[in-house]
Amino acid sequence: MFDYSNNIDGASTVFLHTRDLPLIDARAFRRDAVTTSWGCHSGEYWVDRWRQATGTYMWGAVGKTNYTYGPMMPIISTPGGRWVKVVPPEAK
Repeated sequence: MFDYSNNIDGASTVFLHTRDLPLIDARAFRRDAVTTSWGCHSGEYWVDRWRQATGTYMWGAVGKTNYTYGPMMPIISTPGGRWVKVVPPEAK
């Protein structure tokens, strides 16, 4: 688990920023790998950059996420927010 903004309930102390994505070897991921970013607004910014770097898709949040129900069960707290994924072009 990587955390790209801050330490969530002690779950992660490893940080990954979009500027670090080109350092990832895309061959480390199967083409059908599924990843998820539970961070706020990750579906608006992060998931497309992840796809560009790894060639795999990622689920992300459009809007803010809320961890009221625990660190591994986020919900979308923005009215009209939703979970989205960016699918690599060859998988469409």
